[in-house]
Parts: sequence; C-alpha cells; structure tokens
Amino acid sequence: MSFDPVRSSLPPIENVSRELLRRHQAGESGALDELLGRYLPRVTRIVSARLGSALAKWIEVDDVVQEMFRRTLDALDDFVPRDDKSLMRLFATKAEQVIRDEHKHGRRDKRDRRREVGFDPHASHAHPAGVGDSPSQDVSKKELAAWIDEIVHGLEPDLREVFVQRVYLESTWEETRVALDLTTRQAAERLYTKAQLEIVKVLARGRPGPDAVD
Repeated sequence: MSFDPVRSSLPPIENVSRELLRRHQAGESGALDELLGRYLPRVTRIVSARLGSALAKWIEVDDVVQEMFRRTLDALDDFVPRDDKSLMRLFATKAEQVIRDEHKHGRRDKRDRRREVGFDPHASHAHPAGVGDSPSQDVSKKELAAWIDEIVHGLEPDLREVFVQRVYLESTWEETRVALDLTTRQAAERLYTKAQLEIVKVLARGRPGPDAVD
C-alpha cells in the first residue's frame, strides 16, 4: 500500500530547511518560526505514534512537542546538518528523550512552553497546504492522512516504530533496521509489511459511526 496521502500532507524534507537554519543562525527574525513550522507536522505525528494509546492517556502530544523544541533551541545555534534529514533526526531524537523523561518522572505540572519557545503551532506556517491542491483535495488528503495517523497510534509498539521510520522519517531500510535493532533488512521489510496489513484491515472496515459501541 502507498502512504502518499500521509507523505503529501507533510512538508517535504528538503534543503530549504537547511537554508532556514542558516538564516536563523545568522540572526534573521522569523526564520526560526518558519523552520519549526516546517517540521511541526512530522514531529507531531512521530510523538503521537511513539506515545501510543497507553501513554497518550496521561502525556499530551503538544506538551512533548513544545518541550522538545525548547530543548533543541540551543543546539540549533551551531548545528551543522550533514544532509536534508539531519534536522528531522535531531528533532525525533530529542522528542524520544522527552517521552522517556515524562514516562520516568510521571506527569509534571504544565508550563506555557509555547511562550518559552516563542512558537505558535497553530500559526498558518505550521500547517502548509499541499502544493497545487484545490481546497477540497487538500481537505480530503488531510482527512485520510489523519485517519491513517489515528490507526498507527493504536498499533503495537514495533509496528508503530517501523511506520515512523519509513513514512514520517523517510528512513532507508538500513536505517530502519538499525533503529529497530533488527538483524536483517528483510526483517525490517516484513515488519513494515505487517504494519501495512494492519492499517489496510482497519481502513477496509471503515470509520466507526457516531453510534458505534466498543
């Protein structure tokens, strides 16, 4: 199955982000907000998937994302990306650290992290529309992408992570194998196929109606 609706709903990982980073490091006002906004949709999906349905009951996705951005700010000042995916990997690693800290220490008092970071996740630059799409096409793609994200959220941990690696992080098979501590590329491919099949089964059943009973 192709997950193009999910990928197309996300800003591409490309060298424009490295240019935004350079402008931020040069002190250009607004470059940081634009940079974080470009990565917000991917980071949000990664955090949601890695939390899963169990941790999401007491750890909020927005809290993790804002804390991740707060922790990353200093690192951005002298960060030198090796390739177009370097920033995304940095954000994903920091997000995983925040999740582990939240899990270890328990739910903490909420803080206004948006004010600390100076970034508004609801600003227009944080949710760019698909390039070349009509409004109705954009809504349709976003709805399907959101549904797939919701399904991923409820998968088993290893299936969530292989989806994160292949779709949200756009990792190679070797990167995926290493991230999941698997012995062979074929093992990573089988795991991803299993995740795909689980997602397809739920899609085939259709969304439950408003009167559905668990």
